[in-house]
Amino acid sequence: MIISGDKQILLVHRIKNGSEYFVLPGGSVETEEDHISALIREVKEETNLDVKIGKELWQVKSDADRRIQHIFLVSKYAGNLELGSPEKERQSESNKYFLEWRKIEDISNIDFYPEEIRLNIIKEFA
Repeated sequence: MIISGDKQILLVHRIKNGSEYFVLPGGSVETEEDHISALIREVKEETNLDVKIGKELWQVKSDADRRIQHIFLVSKYAGNLELGSPEKERQSESNKYFLEWRKIEDISNIDFYPEEIRLNIIKEFA
């Protein structure tokens, strides 16, 4: 979870098959990779940002796919924000990705997945 100095959070705005929602940047852990290495790699791939990982905030089990999401606070970041692979290649009329900074207090008014993470963010940071 990347939070700027002015209390904004970096989100991936998804529009997929007519549904519109927001998620945190991130992804899956690959073979022989730990959670920290996976997060650094995924954020670089998706956003072009180099990040320094802070503490783990939460672990959230997803009902949809039964995975456990590990949410870490990014303590520092640098680089030019730009959508990268594979999301950039997957862009189509029915599958869109946009990187957006949103005020933390505004995430209560958007469709954010998963809900438990949204509630945790509001409780901890709003």
